[in-house]
Order: sequence, then structure tokens, then C-alpha cells
Amino acid sequence: MGFLPIILTSAGFILLFGMVVSFSIKQKREQYKAALLGLRKNLETALHRELGTDLTDVEKGIQHLLTTGHPEASAVQRQLGRTKLLKHQYNQLIQTKPYSLVAKFTGQGPI
Repeated sequence: MGFLPIILTSAGFILLFGMVVSFSIKQKREQYKAALLGLRKNLETALHRELGTDLTDVEKGIQHLLTTGHPEASAVQRQLGRTKLLKHQYNQLIQTKPYSLVAKFTGQGPI
């Protein structure tokens, strides 16, 4: 009977810690998705055409803006840098030790 409260407390701590870490990972991924969506919308309005959902399609669109000398090219390029930074931060986050374990259990991988 003496070890049961210790085991239950430990299990509760591990469960709550896993939930907090999982929420943090999901929140970072949602930040990246929101930044990429905003970048795509700004780029589509500047180019007046639809783009793919991948980051490489967005980069090609920005290169097209830069070659044409569009006035919004520098603002869109800054947004691209922010989006790449968020992607890098997410990938670094899921590589650190406690986050990588939770990411494996919840099935979250690198972007």
C-alpha cells in the first residue's frame, strides 16, 4: 500500500507532462501553418494566380516577384524568412530529448 501513491503520482506526472509537451508541439506546428498560409495569400494577391501548398512553390513565386521588381517583393521575402525560421524551430523542437519521445508517441514528424 505504501508504493501505490508513489506509482500513481509518478504516472500522473508523466501523463500530464506528455500532454503539455504534445500541446506545445502542436502549437508550434500550427504557427508554421498559419505563417505559410498568410505568406501564400499575400503572394497570390501580388501574383494574381494560385500557388501550390508547398514551401518550394512559394519560393518560386517570390523569385518571380524579385525578377519582375514588384514593390511587395521585400515584404513577402521577409515573411518567407519568418516562415522558414518557424519550420526550423519546429524541427529543432521535435529533435530535443523530451519532445522527441512525445513526438514519436503521438506520430508527429518533421515538416
